[in-house]
Amino acid sequence: MSRLVPAVVHDSIIELIGVETEAADWDHLGQADKTAMIGRWVARADVGGVLRPLLGSDAEIRVWVKEVGLKKRRRSSLLCARAVVDATLGPDVSIDPARTGDKPPHCVADAPAGSAYLCWDRPANAKHLIWAALSALEDRHDLTTAMVVLIDTVAERTTPDRRARLDRLARRCGVSIRWIEP
Repeated sequence: MSRLVPAVVHDSIIELIGVETEAADWDHLGQADKTAMIGRWVARADVGGVLRPLLGSDAEIRVWVKEVGLKKRRRSSLLCARAVVDATLGPDVSIDPARTGDKPPHCVADAPAGSAYLCWDRPANAKHLIWAALSALEDRHDLTTAMVVLIDTVAERTTPDRRARLDRLARRCGVSIRWIEP
């Protein structure tokens, strides 16, 4: 993208995309319907018309919608650290607010057994999460354990064979996997 989108424009378009993807039940749409919806945003005056002077071509607008608008929506729809820790380690475990982040979503929880690094996302991102957990164990010597939390949904159900493979791969790295369904 050639130029920066001002925050006020960025935020208003992100909000619009969020509202409309929610109304359309985006996570359950087929790829053709998602592509058509993105095309409509590019063609609309309140999205493409606003972004065109800032970004240039329709192709750049489409990339911005996908890479900024929809990814921002995706990140905001993930569970928060408290929900992940409650589901995996329990509600009595504290979270260090200074050690949380969003790429990937992660936190450090202080459990009675020691400090645990947790990162979470969809199973499609498991390899990145396993790497993040392994890196955290290597880089942070105060950690006792690292855990990858994979969020399985009705829209994206992981097969038992894939679950078993991911569990084996993580175990080889000294990382545990927990599966949750919100």
